[in-house]
Amino acid sequence: MSRNFELLRKAKKEQDLFAEDVVARATQVAHLHRAEEEQDLFQPSSRATTPTDRSVSPQPTPRVHSRVQTITPLIKILHLLLGPLAQLRVRKMSQRPTFRRRVIRKVSKPRSRRSGILAQASLIQEEEIKLVQRVFLLPGTGAPRTVVFSSVERGNGCSWVCARASENLAAQVTGSVCVVDANLRSPFLHHYFGLVNRRGLTEAVLQSGPLRSYAQQLPGGNLWVLTSGSPPSDPHVLLTSEALRSRMTELRTAFDYVLIDAPPVSPYTDASLLGQLADGVVLVLEANSTRRETAREAKQSLEAANSRVLAAVLNKRTFPLPDFIYHNL
Repeated sequence: MSRNFELLRKAKKEQDLFAEDVVARATQVAHLHRAEEEQDLFQPSSRATTPTDRSVSPQPTPRVHSRVQTITPLIKILHLLLGPLAQLRVRKMSQRPTFRRRVIRKVSKPRSRRSGILAQASLIQEEEIKLVQRVFLLPGTGAPRTVVFSSVERGNGCSWVCARASENLAAQVTGSVCVVDANLRSPFLHHYFGLVNRRGLTEAVLQSGPLRSYAQQLPGGNLWVLTSGSPPSDPHVLLTSEALRSRMTELRTAFDYVLIDAPPVSPYTDASLLGQLADGVVLVLEANSTRRETAREAKQSLEAANSRVLAAVLNKRTFPLPDFIYHNL
């Protein structure tokens, strides 16, 4: 008993000072003892079968037995002392919050944003299809086939609306569709479609040759693009020339549908001049930017030049209506 008591006091001191080191060493010695015992258990059978050492029976060395007798009570006492501490540590680790829920929240936010972006993109595409159907695909024979797209002011997104309308129209009809970049001051269509702007409307007006030789057909479809070409010295003179009128007549003959991107109405008169050579004008306005009085003046200037306003597009609308109200409009 006195020996165990002394061992207990010694283990308690070592636990306070070097608990982790004692446990590691004791565990290592225990594994060593177990390995030696297993080796000693297997050694007698192997030695008994050998003819040279039949009379000798293997015995474990007294050194190992003395070590085991000394360490075994110490291991039992350490397990009794450190058992509750180990259980407490495991219990605290098990009570730590996991990160699974946090990761799911971080992943769910981009998914919700992605679904909102996809819903907005589908809504925009639906509006583009409606614009094409209400302007070009009207029932009867009086539907317009040559239309000018112009904005009230700069930066309203007229060129983008014209390009998207040409793509949607080409996807819905079997005839040929040609989109013309007549915004000679600030061309955009060659950037949108990724084309080279070396030969275009300027060369077609100033030079001779078939009109299709100046236009570029997009691969895998019935859509043609007539870029602006090299910048002219005076765009107003070019747009009011007789050569342009002749090319506009040739455009009607060469293609089934013609969409013309024109400069804004307010600072220039190009849209009014081109509107006289087309079936009508689609006026593009920017939400939360275009003033009502400015839009009214642009509409009056087009009508004064005998240009028919076919439709108005409210672009860059940032406050979508609820679905049940929007579908009932």
